[in-house]
Amino acid sequence: MDFNATNCRKYDIYLEPYDSDYALDNFDDFMECVKDKYEEFGSDEILQNMIEYPEHTKKQLEKYSMPVYDGFDTFIYEFAEVYEEI
Repeated sequence: MDFNATNCRKYDIYLEPYDSDYALDNFDDFMECVKDKYEEFGSDEILQNMIEYPEHTKKQLEKYSMPVYDGFDTFIYEFAEVYEEI
């Protein structure tokens, strides 16, 4: 069995596991979480770029295969570190 976010959710490993594949497979939900995080932070250039350019964000998720993180907050923080803005 693969150690990925989908299996972690299935077997209740971590509260809110996230990885690149899970974000891509659930992209609409992922973008809603990004929007929520943007509103929480007020103004964040990288999150704003993710929201304004969803197709680019998808490509970045495909390019940077992120491992499983224990929650969305940790995942988005790590993803923002490697995200290449347009």
